Amino acid sequence: MAIFFNNFEDIFRSASASNAKKNLPFLVFFFSGWGAGLLGISHLIIFLLENHGQVTYFSAMGLILGCSPMIFGKAKAGKIAPKHAFFFAIPLAFMLFLSFNEGELAANATLEQLGGLNAGLVLWLFVASFFSSIAMLIPGVGGSLMMLTFGIYAIFIEAVATLDLLLLAILTSSMVLGILAGIKIIKKLLDSYAQVLYCAILGFIIGAVFFIFPGFPYYSGEGVLAVVLAVSFGVLAYWLSHKEGKKEA
Repeated sequence: MAIFFNNFEDIFRSASASNAKKNLPFLVFFFSGWGAGLLGISHLIIFLLENHGQVTYFSAMGLILGCSPMIFGKAKAGKIAPKHAFFFAIPLAFMLFLSFNEGELAANATLEQLGGLNAGLVLWLFVASFFSSIAMLIPGVGGSLMMLTFGIYAIFIEAVATLDLLLLAILTSSMVLGILAGIKIIKKLLDSYAQVLYCAILGFIIGAVFFIFPGFPYYSGEGVLAVVLAVSFGVLAYWLSHKEGKKEA
């Protein structure tokens, strides 16, 4: 959504320690909106996914594909080198691997199945949560997807559902550290390797289309609606990003 609204760079440049005080109003409004959206729309998203999953996923695919030309424009800005193709192909291959192994990834073990907490598992939870929180900041990836990849998603859901304070302390502390580190890393990449970063983002979000693709729609009212919304959101995303690009030019 940060890519969709074309404020991806603004968020990370404003959130850096050196700019935080100067951009405090922006950060207050952004994180207030983020929190309100998270709390206010989460139940609606769950309802839509459970009852109208195909429509929801196709709408998301439309947004992703509509934003892709803008990201491609930033990825090819300047001289194209072989390394740019490499940094596009690796994230794309990673997402394709995940999409073809989604069933296996969904079978994450619970804490009870793993035999309870021990020192090794605590360390793994901390490390996996740390890198998953960094992934939250990368368009197309997301923290939940990385938790599935690391095998801690079921434990995370279990901790939230049961309000396990020890597990929540381990996971949230590492997530906070990961977000802070991720902001610094991505800002550095934007400042020094923006073209490479956008090549990688393009690979991630194109691969995300394969990951969330729910299958071809059946010829039904909901199937037709899914396609119509995918096209509509794609056109809207392209128009907004193209409009913003003209302003920047």
